[in-house]
Amino acid sequence: MSGANAVSSVPGDLADQPDRRAYQRTEVCLHGRLHVEGHHPSHCTIVDLSPGGACVETRNIPQVGTRIMLDIAATGRIEGIVVRSDPFDFGVQFTLTDTARSRLADQIVLQFNRKRLDLSERRASDRESVTGESDPVEFGDGQREFALIKDVSMTGVAFFSDRRPPIGMTARVGVMTGTVARHLDDGYAIAFDPPKTPV
Repeated sequence: MSGANAVSSVPGDLADQPDRRAYQRTEVCLHGRLHVEGHHPSHCTIVDLSPGGACVETRNIPQVGTRIMLDIAATGRIEGIVVRSDPFDFGVQFTLTDTARSRLADQIVLQFNRKRLDLSERRASDRESVTGESDPVEFGDGQREFALIKDVSMTGVAFFSDRRPPIGMTARVGVMTGTVARHLDDGYAIAFDPPKTPV
């Protein structure tokens, strides 16, 4: 498999698909393995990602029309077809069921929130206890506390705390902003504001 020059066209059956770039890409930096039939797996880096496709950097660039599989720790295995080939990266359109595409969209949002909360090394699944990690929480009334994270998801984060800030109060955790959504027996939960960068 050898590098290819920039290509401006794609196979007709792919070019006719309306969702080829229907999803805005989210910048990421995810390491993975590129599998191409007849070739040994090779290291690759996914530099942007959407439910519809990705931009992938790797040493040996597959040709347009090649069927590939990406093995990414954060999202699992994803199959697709190369639709763009440049000297240093290539574009892939994923071949996913609607259910798999929806799950990938959720995983992308989670990666976006992890990056903003600096949780990339804390959690291995979509929702998992991260007890023991203390983070500063700043409230809209000017109060501030360090609280232990109870769990985190795509849409919010829960903290262990004796404090019960008012429901609806604005809050900031790192660069993430949101509002206090509910009180828990042992703390409170914050719902994140929607990301400013669409997925």
